[in-house]
This record gives sequence, structure tokens and C-alpha cells, in this order.
Amino acid sequence: MRRTALLLSAFALAVPASVAMAQSKPAQTKVMKAEIAAAVASPLRDKDKARDQYRRPAQTLEFFQVAPDMKVGEYAPGGEWYSRLLGLYLGPKGKLVGLYFDPTSGAFNERAQQGIRDGAAKYPADVAAASGLPAERFSAMTLEKLPDAERARSTASW
Repeated sequence: MRRTALLLSAFALAVPASVAMAQSKPAQTKVMKAEIAAAVASPLRDKDKARDQYRRPAQTLEFFQVAPDMKVGEYAPGGEWYSRLLGLYLGPKGKLVGLYFDPTSGAFNERAQQGIRDGAAKYPADVAAASGLPAERFSAMTLEKLPDAERARSTASW
């Protein structure tokens, strides 16, 4: 009897919560889609548009449920296509962080190690230039410098 009452109580609490979530999701999704569309259509991405048919930027952001106010790590940034897109989308409300290899791991010689560190150091300015937003909206680090708090947060979902 107690088990039945407990289950009914849990169900009674869960239903209103799920209804509230379902009601707010379409409005959120509509706003997110509009913000994604604005980032994808930005004239700052004109040179990127030729690759859009293969990379499908709007569908990719929607699939991964990237919200414009999230903190997103871009692992091993390179050609600026994703950096520019994510910078335009996340820059006004969220945070974009470039995550570079740990230069002390693997077979990186001193020159390669310095190149990795230099890439991380200039990432905020590069994304700012590519997106037209202030460099303070972006950051970067090598994985050797990943703060313990971020390390714990990034592995918590694994």
C-alpha cells in the first residue's frame, strides 16, 4: 500500500513538471532556431557557406542541443569554420573555449609544443576577428592547463 501511495505521489509530481517542460521547450526551440539561423546567415560567414551543404551547421547545433547561453569547448580548433559559427552563435550570451592538445603529451617536439601554446594564446583574438565580437567573450587553454574544476565537470557526464 505504501509503495502504491509513493508511486502515485511521484507520478503526481512528475506529470506537472513534464508538462511545464514540454510547454517551455517549443518556445525555447523556436528562439534557439532563430539564433542559429542568424549565426548561419551572418555575412561574416560568407566564405564558409560553400562548406555548409556538407557540414550542415544549423542541423549540427540543433542535434547537439547547443543553446546560445552555454559554455562550449571546441576541441582542437583549426580552420575557423566552426570557431566562427560558434563564436557568432555563443558570443552574445554564452562562452566559447578553445581546447588545445596537451603539448607535453605525445611526441611533440619543443617547436610543436610552442605552436600549440601559441595557438591557444591567440584563439580569443582570432575568434573575435572572425565573429566581430569582443575577445573577452572567448577563451582558450591547452589541456595541460585545464583547471581542476573544469576537469571534474567535463568528466562528470562520462
